Amino acid sequence: MADYSSRRAQIERLRDTGYVVVPQFVPAVELAKLNEVARAQLAARAEPLELEADLQYPGAPPSRTAAGGATVRRLLDAYARHSVFAQWGIAPGLREWMEAYFGEGILLSRAHHNCVMTKHPLHGSLTGWHRDIRYWSFQREDLVSVWIALGEEAIDNGALWFVPGSHRMTFDADRYDEAKFFRADRADNALIIRTGQFTGLPETAVPNATSC
Repeated sequence: MADYSSRRAQIERLRDTGYVVVPQFVPAVELAKLNEVARAQLAARAEPLELEADLQYPGAPPSRTAAGGATVRRLLDAYARHSVFAQWGIAPGLREWMEAYFGEGILLSRAHHNCVMTKHPLHGSLTGWHRDIRYWSFQREDLVSVWIALGEEAIDNGALWFVPGSHRMTFDADRYDEAKFFRADRADNALIIRTGQFTGLPETAVPNATSC
């Protein structure tokens, strides 16, 4: 875990931009364990799973029986599916980071984003611009998601993107479609989307408050 001064700078960046990249947050040996278990469970198609064809996002196979219809999008319930995932869900270093951010005790939510996301070159679909808050119904919107990259992330392999500062912006409901994705067909939305940035660093942990 980074020292206090470094962590404080990371927290300030998170508050300012809505996301922060923390390189080498997970030691290489532990990252290899996470990767090994994830690949083994994906190969075994260990339930519960979410398929690309079920979501019907842009680029997804049209049905389970179509070409690529059995492509896995997420390994669900990561916390319960293997101890190595649970270990990092409640890792002391992660807890300390979050307690420093919130200034109080924290809890791990298993309601959403409790998963291993997979990306496939032929049948992977596009996730529209959105705010993670759309998945939750908590009274406070000061929430943090943590994403750990199990390998190198780049523009051409499906890297995670953010719009800096979008967590402080206010958008009317008509800026989103029925699935609560940010509508790219609106000129005002398109201007904001153009300011998006991708994480672009290998082996990272990315706490993010929200994104468009």
